[in-house]
Amino acid sequence: NLRWEKDFPTLLEAVHLLSERRDVHLTIVGEGPQRRVIESSIQRLRLDGHVSLTGFVSDTGPYYLNADVFVLSSSSEGFANVLVEALAHGDQVVSTRCPFGPSEILDAGAYGWRAPIGDPVALVSAIETAADYPIDPRRLRQRAQAFTVSAAAGAYLDLLLSG
Repeated sequence: NLRWEKDFPTLLEAVHLLSERRDVHLTIVGEGPQRRVIESSIQRLRLDGHVSLTGFVSDTGPYYLNADVFVLSSSSEGFANVLVEALAHGDQVVSTRCPFGPSEILDAGAYGWRAPIGDPVALVSAIETAADYPIDPRRLRQRAQAFTVSAAAGAYLDLLLSG
């Protein structure tokens, strides 16, 4: 969802900085109210050859499978299910340290790299580290299993039975 909370300006600035040193391509999947702002930023930063906007996609699986690094640049999040989806595909994950969700999912950085909110330079550093020093994808897929429906149901059942 292309919303202000996703902080695409910081992500696009990071891609701009990264494109000066590496061959980089960002695919932004989804649709939303910030699309025109994102398109304007792409033009302003001269990122036409480096950024694609897909619009709404019903099956995001192929995008995860083709990703080298998944980046979540949000200033705020709820659960951040996209991080679990990326981990389930074995993708290297970078996230901002936004409250609620990403830090818990990534276990304070044990399963992905983190950067401060709104800091494109730190985001570039985290992306490069994720690309250059990947975590074993099997370990990432295993982490995603902690967030399946059956794992959550089992945790609730354990809680109910313990009382």
